[in-house]
Amino acid sequence: MAIPSVPSRRWSTGSPASTTTRSSRTPCRASAAAPAAGRGRGGGARVTADPLQAVDGARALYADTWVSMGDEDTRDQRIRDLAPYRIDDDLMDRAAGDAVALHCLPAHAGEEITYEVLHGPRSAVWDQAENRMHAQASLLAHVLAGT
Repeated sequence: MAIPSVPSRRWSTGSPASTTTRSSRTPCRASAAAPAAGRGRGGGARVTADPLQAVDGARALYADTWVSMGDEDTRDQRIRDLAPYRIDDDLMDRAAGDAVALHCLPAHAGEEITYEVLHGPRSAVWDQAENRMHAQASLLAHVLAGT
């Protein structure tokens, strides 16, 4: 069976951005120090509550599950609060032309990412999951080899 070649992606240096609701933002020293540390390396970082500002020129948009196990009682409120941050075609269109969508899985299509983006040509979610699988298999082999 032939394995199709996948063109490699060249990730440029740039300024990563993080976006979430103001009430969900976790204050920490790393967030405060990131812009200066990035500038010292030719990049930068920014934290914003505006998803449109965050994706401007972004090469990758990353989502995680909005409602984790144990948070079911706040599910409806979280989905309402986080709806502007959903990765959809409109948000992807505002990113760089070669931007990809990433998600650590499991994904809830229609919540944090739309079905169209998750399964569309701009998704690298499944490549990301495969890479994680190989990394975890290697770690497991290393751990078991030591027993």
